[in-house]
Amino acid sequence: MKNFTQRIYTVFSVIVLALLVSGCSMTRVTETVITEPVLVYSPTAELDRLMEELQQFRRESAAATLPVPEGVDERYSNRLSEVSSSQYSARLGPTEEFLDRLEQIDTSSMPFQDRVNAEILKWQLRSQAESLRFRTWLMPLHIGSGFHIGFARWQKNRSFDTVQEYDQFIARLQSFREHTGQQIELMREGVSAGMTPVREQLVGFELTVEPFITQDVTENYFYAPFLNLPSHFSDAARERILRDGREAISGSLIPGMEDLLEFVEQEYRPGARAAEGIGALPGGNRYYEWQVRINTTSDVTPEELHEFGLELADRYQAEMEEVMGRTDFEGDFAAFLNHLRTHPDFYVESEEDYVRGLSLVSKRMEEQLYTLFGTLPKTPYGIVPIPDFIAPRTVWAYYRVGSPGNRAGYHAVNLYDLSMRPTFVMEPLAFHEGVPGHHLQIMLQRENDEIPSFRRGTEVGVFVEGWAQYSEWLGHEAGFYTDPYRHIGRLTFDMLRAGRIVINTGIHAHGWSRDQAIDWLYERIPFQRQLLVNEVDRHYNGHAYPVTYKWGGEKMHELRSLAEEALGEHFDQRDFHDAILKNGSMPLDMLDLQMEEWLNEQLGKLEEEAEEE
Repeated sequence: MKNFTQRIYTVFSVIVLALLVSGCSMTRVTETVITEPVLVYSPTAELDRLMEELQQFRRESAAATLPVPEGVDERYSNRLSEVSSSQYSARLGPTEEFLDRLEQIDTSSMPFQDRVNAEILKWQLRSQAESLRFRTWLMPLHIGSGFHIGFARWQKNRSFDTVQEYDQFIARLQSFREHTGQQIELMREGVSAGMTPVREQLVGFELTVEPFITQDVTENYFYAPFLNLPSHFSDAARERILRDGREAISGSLIPGMEDLLEFVEQEYRPGARAAEGIGALPGGNRYYEWQVRINTTSDVTPEELHEFGLELADRYQAEMEEVMGRTDFEGDFAAFLNHLRTHPDFYVESEEDYVRGLSLVSKRMEEQLYTLFGTLPKTPYGIVPIPDFIAPRTVWAYYRVGSPGNRAGYHAVNLYDLSMRPTFVMEPLAFHEGVPGHHLQIMLQRENDEIPSFRRGTEVGVFVEGWAQYSEWLGHEAGFYTDPYRHIGRLTFDMLRAGRIVINTGIHAHGWSRDQAIDWLYERIPFQRQLLVNEVDRHYNGHAYPVTYKWGGEKMHELRSLAEEALGEHFDQRDFHDAILKNGSMPLDMLDLQMEEWLNEQLGKLEEEAEEE
């Protein structure tokens, strides 16, 4: 993409060329006295300049690390970030200014890629500004998540191949207790301001902290990178790294975890709110309405979304009952759900068997990818268990993005209590998290040098989750779901995603209680009750992200139906899928424009071919 100077140079060159062509001599041009440069306004150039300034602002904001204490080795300067209300508050003004400038730029005449850049930046800045206004920094802990878990995941994604990487890690370990103290102060401020998570969310919080509090430093989760230092390190470097790593864990990491656990148990949980919906917080109702719009990237209200979810749920229950009729089970729908929850044929006892089954499904799908796509990512992926310290209260699975040329992506699967995890959902689970779902879509985006770097790392949830939801359905196209129970597995995930819309809007816009939400899911989904408790609890942070799955998935199906109808026998799903994914994730209105342009191109080609015949 040309920078601002290049664009002005190009404009000036065009003016000179025009004068020459019109008959003006070069002498006449050189006799012209230009006292000041005439700058021709270019919306694209203005957008480029704003993007550069925004990137610089973000780099400066992210650089606010904790200061290095006196006497600490300067090699350990890359410490955890400094956090405070004043720091977060100071970001709001500049964020609003960038957004205002961006909204003043006329994007209507821009090339499509630049328009996408502008829309994604607007989406990001609106989200950041509203979160800052709502002071979300006062609630850094939620069930199964928090800054301490984020740090553990950060460690998991490091390669630890160089001395500098170990120095960075040690610096963060050394600063963990101080960083935790600042987070605790933010939470104390949150209690005073009435900005806390739901009290029930913090029940069992100790399960996410206690595994990091060990008597023996060498048995600590955070000591793992020190067990196998690279052989090319010098003896002196090895000795220093091991010594300082042990001291950082025993002197900062473990005491910081103890501070956090004591605070949550003695102050935070007792002071947390009892009311469940986000409307109980100051400005919560307005914040939730905005959450719905920003997550769907659509102008839809919580009430409209709630009705949409209920309609989907009715449709999927009817389909599940129809498929139930093709089995040999005798009984009503409630009895069938209980049968699916309890029959031993649907469960395995060992983690190895579960991962083996999931891996087999994934490999079988990989064999079919060339029938679905013309372009595939180069980065490989694997399947790993979700860490024990979050598994009991977290989701079924998630995807962790890879790094092109450096690190594989991975599908993290929850293996906690396999008696709750039926095998009939293995196929949609594998397709959602791995291929053709998250791994394929996200790594194609990360590997795409045709889009700006900031977009390669941006994940617009309604697109990302919508694509993964659509990918579950693609199992049909690839020859899966070959018996009624596997078909029930896919419909189970459909119902779960419809249920996320219903209970998210039910809790935050219609005053549903926790038990009401759990019961609603239990009457429709063949999972053990504890899994559904975990599912409901993830909705209490007030975000509307869980509604994105089905909202985005239905958009993918809508676009496919339009293309199939317009192209008829000429529809090629490989071309269609490549067209959806070629520019990475984006708001749905931009996806509409992208696919409209693609469809017009396809129709134009058909018209040309018909004329030639």
